[in-house]
Amino acid sequence: MAQGFMQKAGCAAILVVVIVCSFLLGFSFYVIEPNNVAIDYNKVSQKLDLETLYQPGRIFLGVGHEMIVYPTIQMTRELHSQVGRTKDGLSVNFMCNYQFQYQKEITALSKIYLQYKGEHLSSFDFYAASVLRDTLATYTAFEVITMRPLLSSDMQTKLNEELTKYGVDVTAFQLLNIDLPVRFMNAIEQTVITQQNMEKATFTREKAKINGETKRLTAAIDAKLIKVTAEADATATLNEARATALGTKVQLDSEKSAYKELFDNVQTVANMGAFDKDHLLGYIRTEKLADSGAGLINVAVDQKVV
Repeated sequence: MAQGFMQKAGCAAILVVVIVCSFLLGFSFYVIEPNNVAIDYNKVSQKLDLETLYQPGRIFLGVGHEMIVYPTIQMTRELHSQVGRTKDGLSVNFMCNYQFQYQKEITALSKIYLQYKGEHLSSFDFYAASVLRDTLATYTAFEVITMRPLLSSDMQTKLNEELTKYGVDVTAFQLLNIDLPVRFMNAIEQTVITQQNMEKATFTREKAKINGETKRLTAAIDAKLIKVTAEADATATLNEARATALGTKVQLDSEKSAYKELFDNVQTVANMGAFDKDHLLGYIRTEKLADSGAGLINVAVDQKVV
């Protein structure tokens, strides 16, 4: 009977050991979700593993460990109702957001944990607000309004330079709102309106100047065109007159030669010594009158008289 009791006790002990081992084995595996990395903290030795950066997956470390998890995706932090001063001393309220990512290096992440013990986000916000106020202080109130994109870019640059030292990289920044005193905003608005009116007046003046210059050039071109056209017409008329004169000269020279040849032939063939130049001129006059039709008129008149 004692032997049976001992057997039951042994089985119970084995069962307890199996249950405890199963329990401990279950707590020896750790799961790292996607888009996360982790570093190992040994609770027994109170030491941080400074060599291994664990990637997503199931990992066996044993009992007494804790996984310090850091997201690898972009994180957003909101800074509400921040108060700063411009370079010329004017109080400014502003709101902004910034996005950052943890540096995927064991050195940077272990430094964050050892320095802040998981309470680093509020510290990052504090550093960010301080840097943003310092950057704002390098701009005058007028520049804050008129150079807002440049101010936002400078804020992001300075913020990244600061937070990079703590193991994170600033990937984006949004300057959401800037509030200045009402009287100053009214003065800024009036200044902007005045500046726009000045630019409009300058534009109008330049436009009138360009229009005047265009008209002057158009008039000069038109005058030059008229001159060229007149010169072309004059040249054409002169050339036509020269051609007409040349044609007339050629015709006269031809007729002169023909009449001279006629005169010589008549004197030679008919032996008409009495046929002189006066007779030739009379012949030419009669021929010309016949060509023009005047001879017909004379004949008709002569016939009526008879």
